Amino acid sequence: MPPAPPSPCPRCDGLTPDQADQLAIIGGSHLPYSEPYGELRQCASCGAWFRYTRDHDNEIGYVADAPSLDWLDREQARALAAAATAVAQRQLAHFATRDDDYGRRCAADYAAELARLAAVMTALALAAP
Repeated sequence: MPPAPPSPCPRCDGLTPDQADQLAIIGGSHLPYSEPYGELRQCASCGAWFRYTRDHDNEIGYVADAPSLDWLDREQARALAAAATAVAQRQLAHFATRDDDYGRRCAADYAAELARLAAVMTALALAAP
C-alpha cells in the first residue's frame, strides 16, 4: 500500500494566511496570475504541502492583499512545483543574460529556487503510489 500524503499536523493545522511565514517557501513566488498560482510551502514538522497566495492588485478602490493558505495533496503539490519550475527556468534564462548586480542577484535567486524545486520534484516522484 502506498504511503498516505502528509496531512497537517498540530503545528500547521489551522494556520491562517497571516501565519504562513511559519512554513518553508519552496518556490513559485513569481508565478503569473494563472492556475496553478501561488507559493509552494511546506511544514517542516510533518511535510504537509500548502499553496499560499496573496493578491497584490494595486488598483485604487480594490481590496488588495487578500491572502489565502490551502492544504495540497501530493498531486496538487507536484503540479504547483512543476509550474513553478517552468517559470523559474524562464526567469533564470532571462536574468542570466543581464550583466549587472540586479541581474546576477535575480539569477542566483532563481538558481536557488530551481534547486529547491528539483529536490521537491524528486521527493514527490519517489513518494508517488
